[in-house]
Amino acid sequence: MSITSKSYFSSLNILFYAMAGGQAIFLMVAFYLRSQGEMGPEDEDLGQLFLIVAAVLLASTQLASRFLIGKRLEAIRKLGLKSKMNQYRGVFILRLALLEGPALFCIVAYLVTGNFWLMLCAIGMLILFLTYYPSYNKVVNELELNANERHQVNNPEAVIADTNIEN
Repeated sequence: MSITSKSYFSSLNILFYAMAGGQAIFLMVAFYLRSQGEMGPEDEDLGQLFLIVAAVLLASTQLASRFLIGKRLEAIRKLGLKSKMNQYRGVFILRLALLEGPALFCIVAYLVTGNFWLMLCAIGMLILFLTYYPSYNKVVNELELNANERHQVNNPEAVIADTNIEN
C-alpha cells in the first residue's frame, strides 16, 4: 500500500504525540498520587540511588541513541526515497523509545520514592523528547535528501513510502 507524504508525517505525529502524551499523563498521575499521600512515605536513600541510576540510564541511552541512530541514518542515506522513508520510520521509533525509557523510569522511581528531583528529571526528559518533533525539515536534514527528494517529501500528495516490510 502506498503512503503519501501527508499520511506519512501524520502517522509520525500521531506516534510522537501518543508517546509524549503518555509520559505527560503518567507524570501528572504520579504527581497527584504522591501529593495525596497515596504512595506511602518518602524513601530518601532509595531516591538518591534511583537518581544516580536515572543519570546513568539517561547518559547511556543518549550515547546509544547517537551511535545507533547515526549508523542507521548513514546506511539509510544511500537508499532510494521510498526505502529511506520506510526505514526512517523505524529509526524514529527507536529514537523515541530510547528517550522515553529513562523518562518512564524516573516517573516510576518518583512514584515509589517521592524524590522530587526524579520528577524534575522526568520533566526535563519530556522536554528533551519534545525537541524531536518529526517536522519535514528535520527529516529532510537528517536524511540529507536531494532537491528532487525534498520536492517529493514537501508535496502532500506524493507517494514517499509503502507498507511493505523490507529486510
